[in-house]
Amino acid sequence: MNHNLKYYNWFYKELYLMKKYLCGTLVVLSAVFSLTVHASIDERLILSLEKVISDDVSSKIELYSSNIDPNLKSIEDTYTLYINGVNSNMHQDPVLEDLARGRRSFSYDSLSGGIKQQETKASCMMAVLPAGYRLKVRYLEYKNMEIIGDSMKTILSVPINCRYSEGVRPVSQTAELEAMRTLGKLETLGLILQEEVVTK
Repeated sequence: MNHNLKYYNWFYKELYLMKKYLCGTLVVLSAVFSLTVHASIDERLILSLEKVISDDVSSKIELYSSNIDPNLKSIEDTYTLYINGVNSNMHQDPVLEDLARGRRSFSYDSLSGGIKQQETKASCMMAVLPAGYRLKVRYLEYKNMEIIGDSMKTILSVPINCRYSEGVRPVSQTAELEAMRTLGKLETLGLILQEEVVTK
């Protein structure tokens, strides 16, 4: 419970700071990337943030890219962000590129240290449904510096209230911190982009 509470408080503090930063960034970028560009058919899902209430996914933010390897970079790399299945029209955006690069430390075993799972059993008197965030990443398997396998895996779960018991995180503390930052950035992007849709 104390571990979850620590990350709960840290997460929302980071979320507030990142929202202030990204709001300013997106105002500038929206003018540059205002044209609608369709996602490449070669793009694959690399990051997904789900808001879970009880056992149901109530919202989802997904980042697709033409490059699944965070150790490689090309000027031809493409990115597309979807909010609940709707194309956000953010493409070739530095914010998306930063998210794609930032997943490196929690995308494979040699840096993440593996993934640990434990269910939190804490007393909670709140009369609400369990709710939390679930960050998924395209997890890679390497051999001789070549990708030989990949699949989407939950890398981090963060409670919204004390009734959420799922506990997933990387073994490495560095990887866990980067995963927390990525989760916060995706959630902030979702909030900003949803607000823009509402106000249009």
